[in-house]
Amino acid sequence: MRNQKRHTAAGFTLLEMLTTAAILAIVFGLLAIIFSRATTLHRVVRSGGDAENFGIYVANTILYGPGASWEQGLLAAAEVVNPAATLPAGLALSPKVPSNYGSSPYNPNPYLIFRTMSGDYLIYKLKDDGTTILRARGNNFDETDETTYIDLKPGWASDRQLDLFFDETAPASVVSSGFYYYTKDSNGAPTPITSASDPVYYVKMRFVLRNILQSDQEAVVIERHVRVRNQILF
Repeated sequence: MRNQKRHTAAGFTLLEMLTTAAILAIVFGLLAIIFSRATTLHRVVRSGGDAENFGIYVANTILYGPGASWEQGLLAAAEVVNPAATLPAGLALSPKVPSNYGSSPYNPNPYLIFRTMSGDYLIYKLKDDGTTILRARGNNFDETDETTYIDLKPGWASDRQLDLFFDETAPASVVSSGFYYYTKDSNGAPTPITSASDPVYYVKMRFVLRNILQSDQEAVVIERHVRVRNQILF
């Protein structure tokens, strides 16, 4: 009885205190790991949602035109310019349309150019720095002259440090955006263009989006396949 009273009065022993401290350290360490992983997961999910919204916004602007201007959409285009062909008279582009750029001739390409029913040309160009896509209407486009185009990246995408990624050194890479051009074979199936004389019947748009914190594996990919002059996606 005397020993029990002495132990109670003295409080915890040194060994008990060390054991308790070790247990608390393990518990707080596990909580820190869980919190870190939860924060990372939230960041990836939030970034993925924002990136997807950015890609959908760009794709819809190209397909249906900006705002209510449906006649400026790719789905209403009178003609899509073959990147292998000589540019229409009066159309000046800088940099020039690359003729042999990706894994196959002319595909993928940083440019999408089409003529509207009213005769205007609309030019979309993946910016060389791999951050956004530019839009021009008319006959002149110069990537070094901001007065000749509009940057399609909205303010909220810039605030969230989102990029529409384009790798001009490896455009056919799975982590690079690009435009793909197709004609059709004798059975009407899409086949990549190979010459300037091939009419463009189909276009594939591929957009790879991510923010500066995301890796290639975390990037969001948006693809749209369009049959020219026919509002049916395939």
